[in-house]
Amino acid sequence: MRNAPVFLFALFLLACFSYALIQSAEREARVRAAALDALDFLAEKQSFDGSWRDFYMPPLDSTADEWVTAYVALAVSEAKEKGFSTPASEEALQKAIDFLKTAKRADGGWAYGVAWNQSDADSTAFAVRVLHREAPGVDLSDSIALLKRHEKNGGYSTYLAPPYFLKECGAWCEPVPDVSANVVMALKETGSEFNESAAVAYLLSQQGPEGFWQAYWWPNKYYGTTFAVEALKELGYGSQRLQKTAAWLESSKNADGGWGENGSDAFSTALASRALSRGVDWLVANNSLDGSWASSAVLRVPDPAWPPSSGRGFSVREENALFSVASLVCALVSA
Repeated sequence: MRNAPVFLFALFLLACFSYALIQSAEREARVRAAALDALDFLAEKQSFDGSWRDFYMPPLDSTADEWVTAYVALAVSEAKEKGFSTPASEEALQKAIDFLKTAKRADGGWAYGVAWNQSDADSTAFAVRVLHREAPGVDLSDSIALLKRHEKNGGYSTYLAPPYFLKECGAWCEPVPDVSANVVMALKETGSEFNESAAVAYLLSQQGPEGFWQAYWWPNKYYGTTFAVEALKELGYGSQRLQKTAAWLESSKNADGGWGENGSDAFSTALASRALSRGVDWLVANNSLDGSWASSAVLRVPDPAWPPSSGRGFSVREENALFSVASLVCALVSA
């Protein structure tokens, strides 16, 4: 009987371990169910031509389809690669790939929408990344050459020339961190040669003193931060600068377990979760019955002649929650 306390303690540890395994399995099942529901939601929202459309701009009477399709398709592709897919999401992904192949322009690029006359590096980078994964037979050499032409001092600009509605390009033709990070990942994932050390130096130069990256095209601090972190990791970079980012993300977490500057929202939480690998429980707890989350992505369209801090320009909120749901798919499948 002298070993009874030891036996009881071992039994207690075994019970705790078994309970933890059950809890972990239940959480994993909830996360998987949420991810699959989200994928089916995206499939249901796809247009007949294979595109996904969102962010209607009243001032320009324009809706994003090429850019949004590439972003959503990349998320669905990443999910499939990690074992998350449904028959509907796989069919939707193939239709999106066909749409992107058809939408490719003479210069090798893609744009905000089919109505736009000017390719941009952000849309092109997303398209390159997903086509490289899903359509290896597509020649992307002209697309990669186009991306490289956007380089300036290690960063990458959104445009090389002003779109049809602008006389001067201004800041739209200057490097910005959110676009630069996306282009860097496209070049790295395709095995393209580029100045990686210059890209690292540029991205680090854009980090704020608190540890985050402010995107040019998004008022949301988490978008630029997440993409910069992912790009730097893709380049094999790791240092105290990223530890500072992790500390900022932890400090900006809301009491309910989510992220967002005006209360927790799906877009911010999904992005922060990707950068920090936490926050997934909030996403699982806040989805709707149809597999969606409340629209929360807000695109910023700054006046190219003024810095974003001036407030000149306008904002566009997503109507269909496509960016929010695609972002949280990436977070859920990486949990």
